Amino acid sequence: MKRKANHAEIHNIFGMENSRATFDGLKKINPAQRPFVLTRASYAGGQRYAATWTGDNSSTWNHLRLTTPMLLNLGLSGFALSGADVGGFAGTPQPDLLTKWLEIASFQPIDRDHTEKGTGDQEPWVGGPEAESIRRRFIEERYRLMPYLYTVAEEIIAHRFAD
Repeated sequence: MKRKANHAEIHNIFGMENSRATFDGLKKINPAQRPFVLTRASYAGGQRYAATWTGDNSSTWNHLRLTTPMLLNLGLSGFALSGADVGGFAGTPQPDLLTKWLEIASFQPIDRDHTEKGTGDQEPWVGGPEAESIRRRFIEERYRLMPYLYTVAEEIIAHRFAD
């Protein structure tokens, strides 16, 4: 007799299984290409199938402060390829907040400036030439680090599928 699980028992596993299905489907469509799946809903083991981001955050100094501890904890939990919505998803960051967020994100595994519709612009060039110059310096630093980031990502991915 098959046992049925209730929602509370499988709620957290659903996100991981969704990532696995997406990953497997992409592999089936194009076996020669390594899939890239990005999720904010997962479970232990989900790092085998998807990179993770911390979910929709807000354009506040408090959410910026939370980003690094969240990413460190994700890394300690096996989710090494992770990031946050740089600049905050909800709201419009003040220029100094966006600058600081871009500086910090340059050194995170996933660096993704992302915001919801209807918010103010938060591209690196908004906020004037001084802010743009600082942001450019950190973005250029990230590009200098890209060979190392790709190497680490490749090692993580190779380790995922070593079994």
